[in-house]
Amino acid sequence: MGLTGRAMAQDVESFYRGKQVRIIVGFSSGGGYDQYGRLLARHISKHIPGVPNVVVQNMPGAASLKSLQYLDAGAAPDGTTIVTFNPGLILGSLTAPQKTPIDFRNFSWIGNISEDVRVCFTWHARGMRDWKAFLARDNVVFGNTGVGTSAYLDDRMLHMLYDGERVSAEHALQAGMIEEIVPHDQLMERVNSFARKIATGPAVAIELTKRLAYRAWESPSLSEHAQYEQYLWTFSRSTSDYVEGRRAFQERRSPNFTGGPVEE
Repeated sequence: MGLTGRAMAQDVESFYRGKQVRIIVGFSSGGGYDQYGRLLARHISKHIPGVPNVVVQNMPGAASLKSLQYLDAGAAPDGTTIVTFNPGLILGSLTAPQKTPIDFRNFSWIGNISEDVRVCFTWHARGMRDWKAFLARDNVVFGNTGVGTSAYLDDRMLHMLYDGERVSAEHALQAGMIEEIVPHDQLMERVNSFARKIATGPAVAIELTKRLAYRAWESPSLSEHAQYEQYLWTFSRSTSDYVEGRRAFQERRSPNFTGGPVEE
């Protein structure tokens, strides 16, 4: 969920008293995002000083990108607009900014209403009762809500990983799987530039991400891997980089990661 603007001219309670706060859902009514948005609308008012009226508005389009563009350019920056959106767009804004032209540093992050582990499933009539049966099939069709969504990215990764499909660089760029195509004579220069960028990032989080990726090949079960992921996520929250990252996002500035533990 994202929020634009802050009530600065007066105290928070006086500002929100008698106001209307809109929760804009980036998808059509009836779906999971819509249900979460309406559940939030029933309870969040009592937690906002001034107890404003809260309404839900659906604004579907481009896997919720339309709602974020409205928050970025159309909504009044006064703290009365909240948007629920597809979190896959955060990754898309980094890997394919030409397709997801949103700078999330312009928003104030409120939080997430749930955490989940993504899974892929097939209809029982297909007869794929275990992983071996799945791999033995010549063709498995997955459905998606739209290009660029989290489900789409998961589907494409699974397809390429297990099917061994080779795609052109142009196709990978169009699908948002890569950020750019670099001419061969500029490759090392771009690699070094990218390495320097990584080196300025949160060192602990990068190391934990690598460990999780390596562990994925060794985990005997999805539940064990999910538990290990939860363990690393909890550990990362004890680092000063985690605190600095949240603070920098809220203050809309570039973070200064040090890679150390939380400073008391």
